[in-house]
Amino acid sequence: MSKAILILLAIGGLLLAACGDDDDEETTVTEITSLEDAPPPAEDSDTQAQNGSSGPSERDELGAPAPEQVVELVLTTTNPEDTCVPPHVTESYVKSAYGSASGCAQALQEGGPIAKSVMVEPVDDSGDSASTVAVASGGIYDGEDIEVRLVRQGEGWSVEAVKVDVPAGP
Repeated sequence: MSKAILILLAIGGLLLAACGDDDDEETTVTEITSLEDAPPPAEDSDTQAQNGSSGPSERDELGAPAPEQVVELVLTTTNPEDTCVPPHVTESYVKSAYGSASGCAQALQEGGPIAKSVMVEPVDDSGDSASTVAVASGGIYDGEDIEVRLVRQGEGWSVEAVKVDVPAGP
């Protein structure tokens, strides 16, 4: 949802700048060419404490989102672009968890995100792979420990596998 707001704000700013009167000598427009260039949305300290991160501006040493942020995004978003296709997830994760990107999108639409919020434990990083546990609040795995394995792809991290120990059946 925050991406949609940022896009709408950018479009509104461009429209507002175009509506200036003829007496304006100079109009300044700030163009946001990607969401990476946009300032992060403000988060209050209660939200940060609840989701276990210090905010959306965390980056790893290469400037990509920190692995904890990728885990939080993938487990709590309803945006198929963040959960059903790379770069935040691997194709093998989508195939094993949902069967396909369209199956993933349908699951998000019908059932919502895996969790409403998560508290992500510190990531155990060993170079090109990492693992952590996220404790879910809300969603289908409310209160459960979710084991997450990540891999480095290019300069960023991608969720490769998610494992939750829950009993099957009724």
